[in-house]
Amino acid sequence: MKVQKKTKKNSFGIIFLLFLALLVFSNSNTQAQLERPYSDCYQQLMNLCSECTEISRDTRTFTYMGCDVQVSYKIKTCNCPEQQPTTFVDIEYLRINPIPPYCTNLLQVLYPPTGIYNPANINLDAYKQLSRYMYDQLTLDLFKDVQDNYMYPDELKFKVFWPASCNAVCQITVIEDSTMVILQTKPCNAVVCCGIEYIYSYNGNNNYNISINQITYGEIQCYLPFGVSCDYSYNDEIVLPEGTFHVLNSVISDCTTFCDNPN
Repeated sequence: MKVQKKTKKNSFGIIFLLFLALLVFSNSNTQAQLERPYSDCYQQLMNLCSECTEISRDTRTFTYMGCDVQVSYKIKTCNCPEQQPTTFVDIEYLRINPIPPYCTNLLQVLYPPTGIYNPANINLDAYKQLSRYMYDQLTLDLFKDVQDNYMYPDELKFKVFWPASCNAVCQITVIEDSTMVILQTKPCNAVVCCGIEYIYSYNGNNNYNISINQITYGEIQCYLPFGVSCDYSYNDEIVLPEGTFHVLNSVISDCTTFCDNPN
C-alpha cells in the first residue's frame, strides 16, 4: 500500500509540472507578432529586381488633425527593371493617444459619435484616410532623406500595398500604458494586390515633382463573412521599440475594401 501511495504522489507531481509547463507555453508570445513579412504582392515585384538592401525598420511621428501619430514601418530598396530604384514601404502599425485632449479631433472622426475610444465604433472610412495620409507623409519624408541623389530628371519610386484588397482594423490596448492604442491593418480575404505608387524627383529649393498612381491587380470586391481576428489575447506579450508590453484588450473591426484609394 505504501508503494502505491508513493506512485500516486509522483504521478500527481508529474501531471502538475506538465500543466504548469503547458500554461507557461500557451501564454508565451513571439517578439515579431506586430512585425510582419512583406506580402506576396511586394514579393512578386521584388523578385523582378536586384541589388536589394536589407529590410530596415523604424518609427516616425506625423501630425494629423492635431494628433501625433506614431508610424512603425519597414522599407527595402532595390534596383528594379530598367535600373529604376524602388523603395518598398509597408506600415506595420500606427499608435495614437486615446486620452483627451491629445487627439480630440482625430478621435471625433475615428470613433463617432462621442469621440471616445470605443473599438466597436471605429469609422473605417476615417481609418483609411488616416492610413493613406500616413503613407503620403512617410514616403515624402523618406524621399527628403535622399533627395539630393534624385535631382530632376532622376526619380525614386515608392511602392505600397495594402495587406489585401479587403481589410479590417485590429485595435489593441496594453496593460502597462493607457495612453496608447495600436492600430494594425489586417487582411480579410485572399491576397489581391492593390496599393499606391509614388514617384518623386527633386527640383531644388524644396520643390518636388510628385506623381501618385493606384496599383490594382484583380477584383476589388469585399465579401462577407471572413472570420478574421486580431490573433492577440489578454496578457499576450508584444514587443514595441520602447520595450515589452502585454495585451489588455484586442478588437477586430468589420472588413472593408481598401482598393478605392482613399484620399
